[in-house]
Amino acid sequence: MNKSKLKIKMLEKGVTAEVLAEKIGMSKTAFSKRLNSLIPFKDHELFKLKTELSLTLDELNNIFLTF
Repeated sequence: MNKSKLKIKMLEKGVTAEVLAEKIGMSKTAFSKRLNSLIPFKDHELFKLKTELSLTLDELNNIFLTF
């Protein structure tokens, strides 16, 4: 996961990690662990992030499928 790209998208949408976590039905702690790559995001969580941040499929891939 490219944390920087995700944070840029969050800034563009004017949403904090705490607010985004709430919008996708996750605790701030759980979101933080995923954001810091301690736990991977699940598919349904990625779909919710895609929706909340209005990400294109390419943007989603660029953020979460970096090797």
